[in-house]
Amino acid sequence: MANTLRLNKCLPDIVRILHRFPVPMVAAIALFLFFNLVLIGSKGGDFPENIVAAGVAAFLAGGAGHLFAEASAWSKARNNGIAVLIGAAAAAVPFFARDLGTSWQFLLAGLTIVLFVSTGLARNASQSALWLFGFRLLQAAALAVLAGVIFGGGLSAVAAGLNFLLGFDVENEVYERIWTLGLILVGPLFGLSLVPVNHDQEPAFSPARSGLMENGVFVLVNYVMAPLVLVYAAILHAYALKILWLNSLPRGEIGTLVSLFALAGTVTWLIAWPWRETGGRLLKRFMQHWFWLIPMPAILLAIGITRRIADYGVTPDRYALALVTIWTIIVFAYLTLRRSYADIRFVLGSAAVLLVLGAFGPWGANSMTERTQLSRLERILVERGVLKNGEVDIRTPLKSEHKSSEAVSIIRTLGSIDALNGIDKWFKHGVHASTGNSWETQNNYAAALGISLNSTSSDRVQFLAVKPIDYALAGNHRLMGPYTYRPGRDKEAPPDAVTVSATLDSLVISVGSSKFEITKQSLIEQFRENSSEKTSQAQPREVSLDEGTRLLVTQAYATAGSENRIDELQFWLIQRQ
Repeated sequence: MANTLRLNKCLPDIVRILHRFPVPMVAAIALFLFFNLVLIGSKGGDFPENIVAAGVAAFLAGGAGHLFAEASAWSKARNNGIAVLIGAAAAAVPFFARDLGTSWQFLLAGLTIVLFVSTGLARNASQSALWLFGFRLLQAAALAVLAGVIFGGGLSAVAAGLNFLLGFDVENEVYERIWTLGLILVGPLFGLSLVPVNHDQEPAFSPARSGLMENGVFVLVNYVMAPLVLVYAAILHAYALKILWLNSLPRGEIGTLVSLFALAGTVTWLIAWPWRETGGRLLKRFMQHWFWLIPMPAILLAIGITRRIADYGVTPDRYALALVTIWTIIVFAYLTLRRSYADIRFVLGSAAVLLVLGAFGPWGANSMTERTQLSRLERILVERGVLKNGEVDIRTPLKSEHKSSEAVSIIRTLGSIDALNGIDKWFKHGVHASTGNSWETQNNYAAALGISLNSTSSDRVQFLAVKPIDYALAGNHRLMGPYTYRPGRDKEAPPDAVTVSATLDSLVISVGSSKFEITKQSLIEQFRENSSEKTSQAQPREVSLDEGTRLLVTQAYATAGSENRIDELQFWLIQRQ
């Protein structure tokens, strides 16, 4: 009994934590021991992400199971049983990552959302009480991180003092063990001790009863977040109108912009939910009509990500953008039907379901990335004669530097999801190039295909014409220029001016009401041919747009790869009148 009391003084409510959340506590202790007994002090090999992710998944899923059982008023035995079952199932998904094609990032993101909505899944649960519980749970998580950082930083300062002031030989491993103790054990257990017990308490955020935190959040969403989201929405809709006016495709950055808008708008809507009827006029309008701001950005995102996947295949990042697109459409449809009766559990729960489903299986992010990228690599190798009758012949190297850079990008993508072993089927006896280090494995597989990952000269393409050219203009032509194009620096121009804009894979040159489109890849290939010439001999490069319009390019800087980019283009325009 005395030992238990002493333990309680070291960590807040340690016995109560063990009684209430045994599965998350065991997961945290197991993860802490794994770091200290296996990882710290070991040499060589990659960081075992799957094992660490398994521990974190068990912590999150086990905690969600306990909270759901508490809200459902289940017995303690049933509570612990469901938490153990859910925690073990969640831990198995990243632990058997190679067999299941697991993306632990998607899994942990989905389980985090599940943790926050777990109490709201119980029968007759109130979404108002869920909001308040989630709000307090978020505060507990923030304090847990703060406690872990203060603990780790404080002990590290003590160790540094012993080292520099008293001459103690404190090794780097000591600091690693201190920080694992703070961030993996002390912080999470402290956060568990702060998890509220009341699951059915309703928020009462009247001015007379609100505290400092509630008032601060109200001011934040009413006067900062909601106005910013509305301004952001206006910018995206203006950009959509610009695209329709120019009849061009969205730029590559639209995925990030729309995703930020969707997430920021949803977070604002969720945080402001208790004040949907008592907030300021702008906040009320936002809560009532926010769903009408979703369709246009969602269409932009769908067009951009569909084109990007069609051109360059699936990657985990593009898969995430596709999930955002699907989720945005689901939320729009739901809010359109439900309006003021919308349930925050559906908004959050649909995101959690999509993330968890996308975390593993043949339909998951990693599996689809592996299939599409291997297909791209196979097509490149067949086109260049490296892959013949299903077998690699490295006596036929990739002659095209552009194709080689594409292959390098694909190998790096496959290496990032531990899927390079899919290349083994193209070798009679396999490659067997896997090592304990991801970078070495990528280099070994690239070498087996006759590709060097270390060569970066093919990424940059430079062309500079310094020798004049005699150019005869037959018929009725006009010479215009010179013009300079740099992405991101386009300004408003008169209707009859010559302007250049970029789509995903092309440049669009507008001359008055006429438009000419040329792919970035074809431009880069032409510049690359001339980049081998001596600078003193290079002449302007003629690029045909159609039968009567041509460019004379005098200077070009570009970046070749899986996503070609024109960094600068200086040219004259020759047009037949």
